Amino acid sequence: MKQIAIGIALANTHGAVDAEQVFSFIESHKDDFETYKLALPRPGTIRAAALDYMLLLNIAGSAASLASILWMAYDKFIAPKKDKNESAGIVVIIRKDDGTNEQFWIGHTDKTKEIFIKTFSEKVETVRRSELPGESTERAIEELKTESIWIRRK
Repeated sequence: MKQIAIGIALANTHGAVDAEQVFSFIESHKDDFETYKLALPRPGTIRAAALDYMLLLNIAGSAASLASILWMAYDKFIAPKKDKNESAGIVVIIRKDDGTNEQFWIGHTDKTKEIFIKTFSEKVETVRRSELPGESTERAIEELKTESIWIRRK
């Protein structure tokens, strides 16, 4: 079954938000995806990662429902702790079959729930309808499932 790779990271929260709580919240509200978290590096290893959490949405999964849950997580965990002009939020990256990405930043560049849900859903639908072989996405999914830097959560 085809899956859509979606990366998620908390941005500019400066330690004020517990990422584990955010990711657990997302997982508790939806069942049509697998989730992975970045494993802790081995002692002495330095790793820089842009994404902390990956989600594999099943091809038939509801993008609008997922977008709504992501926005709820932002509202519950990040919005109450930030000043109006701060850029703290949730970065969401959809991996497309041609190797490019669609990026959203809930709470910074994406400030309206309705527009975010509509745009996110449209971008996921574009990936669903893609007639490209999907090698880039398939490779990313294979790495998630086999590489030791990722741990399956759900």
